Amino acid sequence: MNSPLTSDVAQPERGRVQRVLTRLWMRLTASQGASGLLGPLLLIGTLLFNIVALLPSLANDSPNLNDHVFHLLNLQRTVDAFRAGQDPTDAWQRAIGMGFPIFHYYQHLPYLIPAIVHLVSGVGMVLVFRWTNYLLLCVFPLSMYWAMRKSRFDRTEAGFGALVSGLIATNGLYGLDLTSYIWSGYGLYTQLWGMVLLPPALAACYVVMRDGRGYGLAALLDTALQAHLAGKIDEATAAYKQVVAKCTAQGHW
Repeated sequence: MNSPLTSDVAQPERGRVQRVLTRLWMRLTASQGASGLLGPLLLIGTLLFNIVALLPSLANDSPNLNDHVFHLLNLQRTVDAFRAGQDPTDAWQRAIGMGFPIFHYYQHLPYLIPAIVHLVSGVGMVLVFRWTNYLLLCVFPLSMYWAMRKSRFDRTEAGFGALVSGLIATNGLYGLDLTSYIWSGYGLYTQLWGMVLLPPALAACYVVMRDGRGYGLAALLDTALQAHLAGKIDEATAAYKQVVAKCTAQGHW
C-alpha cells in the first residue's frame, strides 16, 4: 500500500508525464507543416508490418493449389509470345483444353510487367511472379494513403486509412482481403492489381470533379483499373478514347 507521502510525490510526476504525452500527441497529429508525423509514421509502420508478415508467402516453395496455377500458365504464354515475336496481348493459350484465345476474354496487362522483368533480368519466372504478388500486397497501404491525401484528408487521417486497409475481410467472397491473394487463399493475382489501382483511380476522378483538372491521370488510372479488376479491355479502351476526345476538345490536359 502506498503511503500518503508517496502518493503526493507521484501526483506531480503523473501530471508531468501527461503533459509530455499531450504535447507529443499534438505534435504528431498536427496536419500542416513538417510536424505532422503521426500519419507518415503509421504508413511506414504498416508497410514494415506487411513486409515482415507477408514474407512467408514469398518464401513458400510449395506447389500452388489455387488460381496461381492459371496465372502462371498465362505468364508463361506471355513470355513465350515475347520470345517468338508474337503479340503478347493476344496470344493463343494452348495449355487450356485444345487451345483458347484467353486474352480475348481475360485481362492481360498484369502479365506484361513480370514477363518483361523476367526476360530483361534473367530471374526465374516463378520467382518474379511471387515477388510481384508480394510487393503489390505490401504497397496497398501506400496506395490508400496517397489516394486519401489526394482527396484532401490530412496526414493523420490518411495514416489511419493506410493502417486499417489491411483489415479488410470477407467471408469467402473473393473480396479485397489477403485471403484472396496469398498462397493459402484463392490466388486472384489480376484482381490484386485492380485492388492497388482502385484507391488512386477513385482519388484521381475526385480531383477531376473537384478541380476540373487531371483528366489525363484519371483516364489512365481508370482504364488500368478496369483492365485489371473487371477485365473489360474493350470497354475500358472505349471509355479512355471518349475521355481523351473530351479532354482534347476542352483543353483540360
